[in-house]
Amino acid sequence: MAKPIKRCLIIDDDESFRQLITRYINLILPDTIVEDANQAVGGPPPLDFDWTGCDLVILDYFLNASLTGLDLLNEWKNQENFPPVIMMTAAGSEDIAVRAMKTGVQDYLRKQNLTREKLRQAIEDALKSHEKEHERRLANTQNNQSFNKALFYKKLEQPVEKGRPAPVFFLIELDQYIELGEDRGIIVQDSLLRHLAKITFDSFNDENYQASITRMSDATIGLLFNPQADTSLEQELKKLSDLLAGDAYEYEDELIPYTVSIGAVRLSDAGNSASDVIRSARTTCKKIREHGGNDYAIYQPEKTQSSAGVKKPAPAGDDQAKAATAKEQDKPASDRGRYSQPSSAPAPAVKDKPRPDTEKPAPAARPESGNPHHGNPHREPPIRNRQRQLHPKANPPAPNRQPHKQGRRCRKKTCWK
Repeated sequence: MAKPIKRCLIIDDDESFRQLITRYINLILPDTIVEDANQAVGGPPPLDFDWTGCDLVILDYFLNASLTGLDLLNEWKNQENFPPVIMMTAAGSEDIAVRAMKTGVQDYLRKQNLTREKLRQAIEDALKSHEKEHERRLANTQNNQSFNKALFYKKLEQPVEKGRPAPVFFLIELDQYIELGEDRGIIVQDSLLRHLAKITFDSFNDENYQASITRMSDATIGLLFNPQADTSLEQELKKLSDLLAGDAYEYEDELIPYTVSIGAVRLSDAGNSASDVIRSARTTCKKIREHGGNDYAIYQPEKTQSSAGVKKPAPAGDDQAKAATAKEQDKPASDRGRYSQPSSAPAPAVKDKPRPDTEKPAPAARPESGNPHHGNPHREPPIRNRQRQLHPKANPPAPNRQPHKQGRRCRKKTCWK
C-alpha cells in the first residue's frame, strides 16, 4: 500500500453499514483507527474541519432529503490536506458515478456488491490515485513558479548573497528562427521553442540548481540557476549545448534541424537591474551570431577606466575661485571667455575700416499701379464688393429679393448689394 492509513472517517446515516465497514477495515488494516460520523445525530464535519490527521474518508452519497455526499465534497475538496475519498451508495447510477469522479472521488462502490476484498482494492486504488494527483499538483505549482515571467524578472534583480556564488543567466537563442518562419510558419517556430524550453528545464530541474525558465522573446529563452561548486560555468555551457545539439526536433514525422547560440552572464558581472543582465546576454549572443552562431560564450565585463582618465574632483570654497582664475590665466588669449581677466600684454590696436566713397543708391521708385488713390495717405477706403460695383451687369439682381432699407446696413446673405 502506498501510504499507511492511521485514521479513517466514515460518514453515513446507516448505523449497520457503519459497523460493517468498521469490521472490514479492522480486518484489512488492524492498526487503523476508525471513526464514524452519524449524519442523523451530529451531522457531517464542519467546513473548517482539520483534515491533517485523517488519511481516508468513506462517504455515503444519500445522507438526507436535502443533502448528498457530493454537496459536502464540493465544499471540502479545495481544503488543504484533504484525504482521498471512497463514495458508496445503495441506489446509484452511472450518472452519479460520473459526477462523483469529476468532483474528485477516487473510487465509487455500490453497497449491494460490497465485499472485504473489493473494499481493500478500492482503498489501495484510492491511495495511489490521490498520491499521483498530489504529485501532479505539486509539479504544476513548481512549473508555474519556474515559468512565471514576473517572478523570473524579480529574481534577476535580487542582490547577490555574500559568500555564495552569483546566480547565472543563460540566454538561449534559436539561430534559424526567421528561416523557420518563412518556410514552415509560426506554429513550427513556437513548437520548437517549447521543445528547447522543456529540454533545458529538465536538464536543470534539480533542487540544487533552483532553476527558473521563461520565454524572453519570440526567438529566445531565459534560464536562471545557481551554479554548483564542483562544476565550472564552461562545463555547464558545454553540457547544455551538447544536449540541445544531440536532440533533434520531430514535427509531423519530419526531423527539423536547428542550432542555438547561448550567452551566459554572471549576475555579479552585470548591473543591478534585469534590463542590464538581459542586455549583456544579448550582446554576447550578437557576437556569437557574427561568427556564424551555433556556439556559446561567457559575458566579460568591460575593464574599469584607468586613473589617468578619471577627472579630479572640483575644489570647494575659496580654493575653487582661485583654481578657476589660474585655469583661465593658463589659457591662450584666443581661448578665454569674454569676461576673463585682462592680461598684462597691451591689446592690439583696431584699425578703422575705410568708408566707401559713394553713398548707397536710393531705392528705385515704385511703378504706378493705375490706382488714382495710390500713394495718397488720405485716400478713401476701398469700396466694398468692387467686383459687383465695376461689373453690375455680370450679376443682375434677382427679382424676388427685397431692397435695402433706408439708412440701415443690410445683413442678409442673399442680398446682392
